[in-house]
Amino acid sequence: MKDVFLYNSLQAFGRFCDKQKIITAFLTRLPDGLMPTRLAGTSCNNDLEVEAEYPPWNPTFTLEVLSLSNCKLNNHTGVIPSFLYGQHDLTQVDLSHNNLSGQFPTWLLENNPKLAYLNLRNNSFRGTFHLPLYSNNMTLLQLDISNNYISGQLSSNIGTLLPNLQSLNMSRNSFRGSIPPSVGNMTRLRTFDLSDNNFSGEIPEHVASGCVDMQFLRLSNNNLHGRIFSTSFNMTNLRYLFLDYNHFMGTLPPSVYNASLLKILGIEEDNISGRIESLPLHLSFSFSLSLPLLAPTSALSIFLSPPPPFLSLSFSLITVHPLPPSLPLLFCHSRPNK
Repeated sequence: MKDVFLYNSLQAFGRFCDKQKIITAFLTRLPDGLMPTRLAGTSCNNDLEVEAEYPPWNPTFTLEVLSLSNCKLNNHTGVIPSFLYGQHDLTQVDLSHNNLSGQFPTWLLENNPKLAYLNLRNNSFRGTFHLPLYSNNMTLLQLDISNNYISGQLSSNIGTLLPNLQSLNMSRNSFRGSIPPSVGNMTRLRTFDLSDNNFSGEIPEHVASGCVDMQFLRLSNNNLHGRIFSTSFNMTNLRYLFLDYNHFMGTLPPSVYNASLLKILGIEEDNISGRIESLPLHLSFSFSLSLPLLAPTSALSIFLSPPPPFLSLSFSLITVHPLPPSLPLLFCHSRPNK
């Protein structure tokens, strides 16, 4: 029997027990004969506590979708529900915003070759990030492990093991080391966020040339250095590029700021210099030139729309020539500290 067990079915119970600050839903109390393939809810909004360990639960059914975001899941122990060890047909798992702890659950990928969506953001996972030794998971499309405490280096073959990824968010962790060139093998990758880590080294040329579908790239607040891309830049679909708060240097390649779809370019607190001979043709609307009076920085940010068009030179070593005659000058306060 295929059925759906939704958080919405527990909301009536919640309204009945309004005087209780915390509502505990014991999964052992599923009605006899109920064999769901989906255990899901948009979000528990932190008003439901889901306890799956005490008493222990050994489900007899197979799940395909598990979504228990922001549900104070196993709030007393912080462990991933042990019943998941026996699941092998999962396609979507969302355990975000639950303060779960322990190592990254590599076994979820190993046990579920059909897994396409895994969201573990905003928990307390620690240790290193390990992928299965064998490339048996070719279906993973979206992976979000942002805002945890995961450390170490990325596997050099991450792009080979997960070639079909479309979205990868590892921001706000403690990763270090270089960005593996094999990321360039992820030709379908559209969203890539490694911001707020300790990555170092240069951006691999294979990433700039291989990720042809990239639309959103954020590498902010790391220790990356070197030049920003090269002649091999092939991200023609790029719309948002954030490289700020690193140690890049040299000139800004025309292939970057002339990208026809680019909406936001952020390189604040980098050491970019050079000359932009003319503003891109697709910037065919009004601008504001902002020159903060304090905190000198070499920065250039181009915002097309949305948000409103904004070009910041901020005492940088970059000059734009010629400036449009109608370009207004707007002096403002300095940007906030990092």
